[in-house]
Amino acid sequence: MAQRERTFETASQRWEGERQKADASLKVREERVGAQARALEERQREIAQASQERERAHGRAAEQLTRQDRKLSDRLRDLEARERALATMQGQLEEQRRSVEEQQRRMVDASAQREQELSVRLEQLQALQRQVEESRGEVVRHRDQLEGDRGHLAEERAQLEAAREREQVRQARRLLAGAAGAQTGDRFSAETLTVLANEFNAPLASLSALLQTLMEGDHGAVPPSAREALLEVARTHERLRRVMADALDAARLEHGAFPVSVRPIQVRELLATALEEIREELTRKGLSLQHEDGNGLTVLADPEPARRILAALLRNAVACTERGGVTVACSAQQDRVTVTITDTGVGLRPGQLGQLFCRPQMGSLLHGTGLGLYLARRLANAMGGDVALVNSEPEAGSEFAVSFPSAAARAIQAAERGGGVNGLDVADAPAPAQA
Repeated sequence: MAQRERTFETASQRWEGERQKADASLKVREERVGAQARALEERQREIAQASQERERAHGRAAEQLTRQDRKLSDRLRDLEARERALATMQGQLEEQRRSVEEQQRRMVDASAQREQELSVRLEQLQALQRQVEESRGEVVRHRDQLEGDRGHLAEERAQLEAAREREQVRQARRLLAGAAGAQTGDRFSAETLTVLANEFNAPLASLSALLQTLMEGDHGAVPPSAREALLEVARTHERLRRVMADALDAARLEHGAFPVSVRPIQVRELLATALEEIREELTRKGLSLQHEDGNGLTVLADPEPARRILAALLRNAVACTERGGVTVACSAQQDRVTVTITDTGVGLRPGQLGQLFCRPQMGSLLHGTGLGLYLARRLANAMGGDVALVNSEPEAGSEFAVSFPSAAARAIQAAERGGGVNGLDVADAPAPAQA
């Protein structure tokens, strides 16, 4: 009995050991199966996501194909419309071609008829040409005779002009010698200025007429080299003529006999005409020009004297500038409108500032310079304005300003007082400045 119990206990222990091994093996298998199940679920999720991505991609591709189909349909309709338009144009071109062919046939017939008429006229013209050639020979002979007579007359006229000019120069020198003895500092009086200008007017007018006939070829063809020299003489003549005109105006201003008729005028108009006088010289010297047109600014001034003031200041700026350029600016302050002209020229030395606007010396007048700034200020004063030097530095340029009464400001003042003509009270018109 005890032996059986030990045997049974041994068997039970063995069976328990086998059962534990089987449980451990089963647990390991269950863990492997769980891991495989989880891996399978993860794979299924990945497959599902990939399937969704493919479905979305297929959807986008389908939408893109749909849009392309619509575009192709639109293009197809456009092409069909173009084909119809081309067919219409081809029909029109065919009709035009038939019309052109018909016109060509008509033109050929007309051309043949015209050729017949022209051949008849050509025979008539040839007969007339022979008559003209005969007449031309007679005209050439008469022209040669006239050229010889005109050459003799031109020589006689030149001799007379030279004799008259020498006499006028001698008279002018006698007048200048008498005037120089009665004045100090080589300054001239208004009377001397008037006499001198009048004495120079006659020879300058004669010289102008002679230059015009030479330039127009009345004395024969002018070679290019001589033409350039004649142009330089013409420019010098114009400068002297302008100086003489300025001299007469200066004398009239000093005697209070210079008429001034102010009226509203736009600054743009004054600048346009004044700038036109210096454009050729600006181009020749290669200088730049920067300017404001003064649009909207209106001044009270006599148009011609105001233009001469601006032109004189602009000419001085160009004459004193070899590099750089000229700048024109416009501004309005209270009852004045100011035009500023700045150059990049040689500037002024301190010793020149005191004599800038004084009456020039006789030597300056005879050399064709010196009246510009003096006359410009006198003319500006006569219209109620002024010319002033704003700034100048040697070798750095100068800045001049010319001011005029503002028409807008005067009109407002007249309206506030309730009187005037055309918005300007007669009492507000600037009076000529006294010497």
